[in-house]
Amino acid sequence: MVAVHRLLGLGSACAALLCGCGSSSYSSESGASSVATSTAAGAGGTSNSGGFTSDASSVNGTHDGVVATPPSNLVSVEVGTTKTVSVTFTSSDGRTITGFGISNASGVVLPAGWSAPATFGCASLSTGSGCVLNLTFTPAMYEVGQTLNLHYVYVDNSMEPVTTGSMTLAYQATTNDNVLAALAPIGQINATVNSGSQTVTATFTTDDGNPASAFTVSSDPSALPPGWTAPAPSSCATVSAVTACQLAWVYTPIAPGNGTITIDYAFNDDSGTPKTASFNIPYAATANDNVVGAVFPASPITAAVGSPLVVTVTFTTDDGFQATNLSMDLSSLPAVWSSSASSFTCAAISTGTGCRLTLTYAPAASGDNSTLPLTYGYLDNAGVAKSGSVNIAYTST
Repeated sequence: MVAVHRLLGLGSACAALLCGCGSSSYSSESGASSVATSTAAGAGGTSNSGGFTSDASSVNGTHDGVVATPPSNLVSVEVGTTKTVSVTFTSSDGRTITGFGISNASGVVLPAGWSAPATFGCASLSTGSGCVLNLTFTPAMYEVGQTLNLHYVYVDNSMEPVTTGSMTLAYQATTNDNVLAALAPIGQINATVNSGSQTVTATFTTDDGNPASAFTVSSDPSALPPGWTAPAPSSCATVSAVTACQLAWVYTPIAPGNGTITIDYAFNDDSGTPKTASFNIPYAATANDNVVGAVFPASPITAAVGSPLVVTVTFTTDDGFQATNLSMDLSSLPAVWSSSASSFTCAAISTGTGCRLTLTYAPAASGDNSTLPLTYGYLDNAGVAKSGSVNIAYTST
């Protein structure tokens, strides 16, 4: 009987060709990857699917198979890095298998990024780690749901050549992506007390467009400042450029105030690595306050002819929060009234005496009973333009 090793084309080193190291493809020398010869059947000979005829007396033991064991069910490698993937080959029943080698009879081409030894084979394999193929994976682009097929030939424990063995290796190329939050509107959120709500929408995507998973807001919603409402639910199964995740926070203030809230979130990047990140929302709640004027002496005022009276008007807000840009035209005062300027302005008005107008009342004759209307404009604490007036009743003696 012709030696089985020779029939397999493995030679004395028992090595079939796995070419493509550096070129990411299989190739073979002529006859190295398939059964190329068969012997003539003798008396009692048996022919098998590989084209072999062997003497029946040469069959010894059981028909066992090769078990290929990769390092994991899914090989995951980050783009731009290199990983060695070791595949261990053993006998299915522990009995010795001989003449094992990788075959490219099916014309399989190594996927991009994969490389392997130029030749690989084992003279025998049974149990343990005596027969290990080391593949190298250096992905250049993101890809998931991929498979690498390896075909091999061997001589089983009954000395029968087998040319149909194969294994499938599942793999993916991942990136170290991050989930980013884009807020709308941008910048500080301004709301007015008892005047509805402001909504902040956060759109979450990944920085490389590839999917992240298990996204969830980890901040405690009960810890938000008064007036803020967290989204419910606050999670998304997948986040990517195609599958964006949108969540909204609502601000309905019941009292003036300001601050910044921090929202923490967690996710798994596309390699399955857990990560955390956060973003901030600055906010301010304002009130629709009013500017009022207090007259001193209290109206109505009385002055004697020849004895001018100084009258002051102090402007404040009715809720103590700041209004701005108060202005008043004094160019058309009655003749008995005067001011040091033709107009009066205050950049900011709140409490105290920071915004005070001084006028002089100098009656020219007795019995002058009238009212001085003072009209002014300003911006309230919410930035809304408003107007107000002070009416000073006066008389002369």
